[in-house]
Amino acid sequence: MKANINYKTPNWLLILLAIILTLGVVFRLANIDKKIYWHDESYTTIRTTGYQAKEIADTIFQNRLLSTTELGKFQQLKPESNVFDTIQSLAKEDPQHPPLYFIISRYWEKIFGFSPVSSRSLAIFFSLLSLPFIYYLSLELFAAKLTAILAVILLALSPVDIIFAQMSRQYSLLVLLTIISQLMLLKCLKKRTLVNWSLYTFSNTLGLYTHLFFILNLFAQAALIIWYLVMKPERKNNLIFFLLSGLTMIILYIPWLQVFLTNSQKAFNSTSWAAVNYLDWGLFGKLWLLTFTSPFSDSDFGFNNIFTYIYRLIFLILIIYAFYRVYRYNNPMAFTFLITSTLVPFLALVIPDLILTTTRSTVTRYLIASFPTIYITVAFFLSQLLNQGRISGKIILTFLLTASIVSNFNNALSETSWAKVPSYWNGEVARKINAVPNAIIISDEGNDWTNLGDLLSLNYRLNADVQYFLTTTNPDTDKLKEVLEIPRVNLFLFRPSNRLLLALDQFDIRLDYFYPYGQLWRGKK
Repeated sequence: MKANINYKTPNWLLILLAIILTLGVVFRLANIDKKIYWHDESYTTIRTTGYQAKEIADTIFQNRLLSTTELGKFQQLKPESNVFDTIQSLAKEDPQHPPLYFIISRYWEKIFGFSPVSSRSLAIFFSLLSLPFIYYLSLELFAAKLTAILAVILLALSPVDIIFAQMSRQYSLLVLLTIISQLMLLKCLKKRTLVNWSLYTFSNTLGLYTHLFFILNLFAQAALIIWYLVMKPERKNNLIFFLLSGLTMIILYIPWLQVFLTNSQKAFNSTSWAAVNYLDWGLFGKLWLLTFTSPFSDSDFGFNNIFTYIYRLIFLILIIYAFYRVYRYNNPMAFTFLITSTLVPFLALVIPDLILTTTRSTVTRYLIASFPTIYITVAFFLSQLLNQGRISGKIILTFLLTASIVSNFNNALSETSWAKVPSYWNGEVARKINAVPNAIIISDEGNDWTNLGDLLSLNYRLNADVQYFLTTTNPDTDKLKEVLEIPRVNLFLFRPSNRLLLALDQFDIRLDYFYPYGQLWRGKK
């Protein structure tokens, strides 16, 4: 499994490692208080505080004026709640999200406070914790410190890892547990001990309780085990241990599996956005290219600009060539591990997309657990060049680090990102509302019943004097009229449903599509 090669680590690389680690910490912490606390993060808060979304919706969408302070109480710990309220909130409304991250987040925020900064700091902690584990995973594969250090450097400065590290969601923990799982599997194959297999099983169980798509990592490992048995049939005991480990995981996961199956319709309804009428291969190709090159660059020149894809193609060619170099290295175990860990999760999403006409394989956050093996593969390629004293190694490394630093610098200065749809424009929406006195936001649950998350997102940024008038499914026109007749008021409509727009049609009020990007209307009498 190991190649027993000891590259001498150059002093300049150790200095670079220290600089990059510092930059990695800085970029992960940069302006986390100013980033849009977006729709999905709002739901993290709902779960960790012990509320249920329906409970909040039934309270606020009641045809009455509501202050930002009243809405803000749902962004703090629910009185007299406990961790079982967090679990129940997920079980009843969001069963496709297992509870581990949310439980940890609840206790974390009880210590550090319920705020966007506190919530995001947990994800940052998990992201930084991945760095030593990818170091040991690289060593387990190649026994070369140079490769391991370069893998740490690439992950520490990865634009996509930093974007998700600054997000109060479970993706950083998913990446961490994927790396640990991969490390433990390699250790199990090298040395079959009860301790190794127990740690492997435990890390996988934690992974399953972190995110449903952790199972994609297990598919990749199953493919590796099958190949391993074909190559080394005398090691068939490893299959027995792998199956026993899988059976143990299933038994330990039964409590949440039962929850998921019982409430599966809720899960399917929550992910119905992935279904489309037909597959747009041109769009898919663009999104796949952007996804698989995001570990090294997040820069673009516009989604429909050809230069965006020409630029990103450089990184894809580099990644593919790096896999080729690992293949030529005559270490079949390392190559098979890296290629299955990267491609099997992707194919496990692509095939259902083709059958069911869905788009999950184009969603970057579903594939970020495949990226650590890309860092290791490119790190190995660079280590070969550097060990041979080729100037091209330093040129490519400089290019990759420059691309990552530019991307991270731009991200640090931005309050939003592509990963925050549908809340991308909420910062500008809040500024436009805050710019006028006596603002009242009229809204409801929206055409797709998802407005709650974005109203909570906005609430972090609105002035204290802003008020809401949030209507029921069938707006009370008498109470709506009272609000419209308030003197010297500035009226805004935020993502109104067709039902709400129809109710407003009967009043003498002109609606201007004031800020289309943020679906914000301005009402004028």
